[in-house]
Amino acid sequence: SSVEKDPENMQARFSLAQIYEVKRDTDAALAAYLAILDRDSRNVALLNHVGEMLFLRDDVDQARELFGRAKSLMPTNSATCLWLALLAEHQQDYAGAVAQIKDSAALEGEASLNLRLSYYLTQDNRLKEAVEVLEAAHVKWPKNEELGYFLALGYDDLKLTVKAVRLMNEVLALRPDHRDARFQLGAMYEKE
Repeated sequence: SSVEKDPENMQARFSLAQIYEVKRDTDAALAAYLAILDRDSRNVALLNHVGEMLFLRDDVDQARELFGRAKSLMPTNSATCLWLALLAEHQQDYAGAVAQIKDSAALEGEASLNLRLSYYLTQDNRLKEAVEVLEAAHVKWPKNEELGYFLALGYDDLKLTVKAVRLMNEVLALRPDHRDARFQLGAMYEKE
């Protein structure tokens, strides 16, 4: 009723869309959100939210279009960059995924995003660059055992076994129950 009486009442429109979401009526929620986007086409958070909803419903092309609009409005938005990277990964376009993650404003502050970047670089056959990303991240977050673990694996792949062994031991000092690290360390010792 509120939307009917005042079609420009954004609070009512958002509330209605959220009620539809809570009721799991995705079609109605999307219709309500798209009506908001008709009136507020520069709302990056909403473009990302609707893009995510469309992606989860397998409407990848329309999701990509909305994320692209969000990217043109705010090129370093962390959510936008992550979704565009995931879409690139979905198409096995790892160079595209790398570019999106490198654009993200969150890259400097999130260890997990650095791990994702190194993964995409590895998938794009840029192992040396992937290891460099992990080295820089490991300096920032020395107690992050996942960064240490994957950096040690990178060193091992680059045949820097002494560095790999030392770092894998550091990972195990941080987390003695890390089974994969223990196994990889055994394999490294076996190589030696």
